[in-house]
Amino acid sequence: MRFMRRIILRFVMIFIILNISCFLYAEKKVYEARRINFELLKLDGKLDESTWQDKNWGSDFTQWEPRNGEPASSDTKFIIGYDDENLYFAICALENEPNKFIKRKTRRDELDGDLIEIQLDSYNDQKTAFVLQVNAAGSKGDGIISEDSKETDLSWDPVWDVATSVNDHCWTMELKIPFKQLRFANRDEQVWGLQVERLKYRKQEYSTWQPVPKDNPGWVSSFGILRGIKKVNPSKRIEITPYTASKLKTSSRNPENPFSNHAEKSLTGGIDGKVGITNNISLDVTINPDFGQVEADPSVVNLSAFETFYPEKRPFFVEGSNIFDFSVLSKFRDNGDDELLLFHARRIGRKPVYVPHTGLNEFFKIPENTSILAALKLSGKTGNGYSIGVLDAITDNEKTEFGNRYEKKFIRISFWCSPQIPHDFP
Repeated sequence: MRFMRRIILRFVMIFIILNISCFLYAEKKVYEARRINFELLKLDGKLDESTWQDKNWGSDFTQWEPRNGEPASSDTKFIIGYDDENLYFAICALENEPNKFIKRKTRRDELDGDLIEIQLDSYNDQKTAFVLQVNAAGSKGDGIISEDSKETDLSWDPVWDVATSVNDHCWTMELKIPFKQLRFANRDEQVWGLQVERLKYRKQEYSTWQPVPKDNPGWVSSFGILRGIKKVNPSKRIEITPYTASKLKTSSRNPENPFSNHAEKSLTGGIDGKVGITNNISLDVTINPDFGQVEADPSVVNLSAFETFYPEKRPFFVEGSNIFDFSVLSKFRDNGDDELLLFHARRIGRKPVYVPHTGLNEFFKIPENTSILAALKLSGKTGNGYSIGVLDAITDNEKTEFGNRYEKKFIRISFWCSPQIPHDFP
């Protein structure tokens, strides 16, 4: 009897170990995309077109949180199609309890409530992924994951369309993203990494199409596989975006201040351009870039010796910014280990901070930013997965004016010098 018990116990242990190992090293799922005719579709979020009446649904989602590895409490289904210009997603998020969806309209990249997240490793390097987020109210979010999920950049804002629809037992969405917004190699058939993730807000349940162990050391490297996208040529895009900006500032005139004007007027303009050198590498050029941010920087009071880091929003510096991320641990701050940025794009064109020592009756005028005459950036990845990033900018000499009602003086300031020390004197 003891011998039989030992044999049975060993079989039970082997069975448990095999099941655990099968989950830890789950076989990657494969989804086959199909070519569709977009003219038959109406992008309204309702999956009532004949195009979506297909049995090629991806499903069987697995919980990532809170019960890692168990089936999702409500399943999610999706279909992926494509044509020569765009990639399409139709997704149905099922609900086993009617009218339990959390539907909240939010700003871009600040999603709340029930949502779906699509992650595409179009480089197929198992390190980088383009992310598209949509919640039940139709709000959008997007970004780039790099270094196998160690870094996330939400400043990537591609042009894409989505529509959602909600009923008692599910919420659905239709999504279209142009291929020219993604980066991928020129092959007869594309093989990408794919992950579809769902947040069931009221239960705080995250479920994924490709099962991922909670203690998995990477994220993008564990994606499933997307196949079937054939004979799609990545576009070597050429984009030119001119701009003009005018400014009018009015204030009451101070007769003692020689820089005080009742009305200050200015008119400026410039060009942003992008050229696709290869399928994965692009050249960005800008002349006199616009310093009007997409979103205004928040007001802060900085009483420390360290600069305030604002997110980059200027279009020229946004794409491929993760390639220029050189951060190291620093112990210079009082709160212990922290990251020290060796390169921060917002330093280029920053406001000169030198303040001259003036007399009691003297005033000064500091430029709002350092003028960037022109800049060039080459960024992307090679076919072997190596990242390339080259950036050069030419800035103008700026001057801080100071004086009184009888006399004006100025100090020239160059960007490439220390911001605390004037470059030269008149």
